Amino acid sequence: MTIFLSSPFESRTKKYINAFGKISIFMAVFSALVMSIKIGLFHGIIAGCIISIIGTILMSLVLVPIDYWFTRKLPVESLAVRQERDIKLKGEFNSIYIYCVEVIRNIKGVIKVEKNDNRNIIGFTRTNMSSIGERISLELSQLDQETINIHITSRPIIKYTMLDYGKNYKNVECITNQLARYNA
Repeated sequence: MTIFLSSPFESRTKKYINAFGKISIFMAVFSALVMSIKIGLFHGIIAGCIISIIGTILMSLVLVPIDYWFTRKLPVESLAVRQERDIKLKGEFNSIYIYCVEVIRNIKGVIKVEKNDNRNIIGFTRTNMSSIGERISLELSQLDQETINIHITSRPIIKYTMLDYGKNYKNVECITNQLARYNA
């Protein structure tokens, strides 16, 4: 049995085709509807396709090099927009919870921290060059008397974000590294 692993180049290519394919289809439908009102259905569809092809090419020429520049040194798993990770810590639940709140507050760009039912911590970041903002959440669950599992999630605030330039991966890495110091 042979297992084929995709190279970083193939993963990037799939990411860009997926992102710009969806944007291109949306642009084609939207511009075809608008143009069909003005110049007729057939010519509107043709104009919509031409507009979407030109727009997709222009976006690709600008956004692909920028995304590549920011993610070139990151591993392949950083290409996903939504990032998740689990980490287990030993200690008392309340002290770990307080430590997690401080970790989220210390992340660069966090403007708001919400604490829900002593098990969930949610942080929101401000708009920056990489994204409109991120939602970072930590879900704590007690595995046994001494061990706490922390599920870390970082994702864009806007669900339909297609490129984040590795920002959510960096958020998860930063949190994981800071939480690992708790047991050190």
